[in-house]
Amino acid sequence: MARYLGIFDPIDLPTTKRTISSAVDRAIHQAEPRLFTQALMELGALVCVPRRPRCDACPVAHGCLGKQSGRAAELPTKTPKKARRKRTIVALWIERDGALLVERRSDDGLLAGMWQLPMTELPDDPPYSEGELFLAARRRLHKLAIGNTIEADVLSVADQPAVDFLAIAEARHVFTHLEWRVVVLRPIGYHQVHIASDHGGAAWVPIGELSKLVWPKVYQTLLSQLLNSLPVHRL
Repeated sequence: MARYLGIFDPIDLPTTKRTISSAVDRAIHQAEPRLFTQALMELGALVCVPRRPRCDACPVAHGCLGKQSGRAAELPTKTPKKARRKRTIVALWIERDGALLVERRSDDGLLAGMWQLPMTELPDDPPYSEGELFLAARRRLHKLAIGNTIEADVLSVADQPAVDFLAIAEARHVFTHLEWRVVVLRPIGYHQVHIASDHGGAAWVPIGELSKLVWPKVYQTLLSQLLNSLPVHRL
């Protein structure tokens, strides 16, 4: 119908859908509806095919505005999809006495209410240097610590190289509009006693009970990789 009517506007636009629906509604009442519907389906399946339409064999080519314009093969058009945004997620693996520090996502937005490792999202496109990843991890770590609630304090403490990190896992996950690269870092030389277990939805969960929580798919992949394939070090 987009070809026959010569419609070059994207067919996924509401106005285009209304135009086509109106034209079909008028045409369907000029003949027996079931015959018109069957003819339209056969025309699309055998002649007016998505690629390389057979205009020379079309029984209604004389009235087709797409053929008259010489651009039938370009139709129909769709609104171009937006480029998928990319984000780097820095997640922390903090273990103590057989328990892992985890946090629950908010009840709104992406993956609402699901569990994850304590993380921070870097808004720009990768790649990031190791130093940039470590700095983001250090800032997130100190936000978890008791007493570090003021952003200025967090930044001043986090900028100090007292804590090192070890990259232990990485995974990617593609959403409809978003692509995540999740890098898991394990703090080295940090005293977990300073971590607040009830800070910002964070909780210490025994490793044997992690499967009872609802995890996003990407974190399921990471947990499987870390718990089944890699040696887990006590800090």
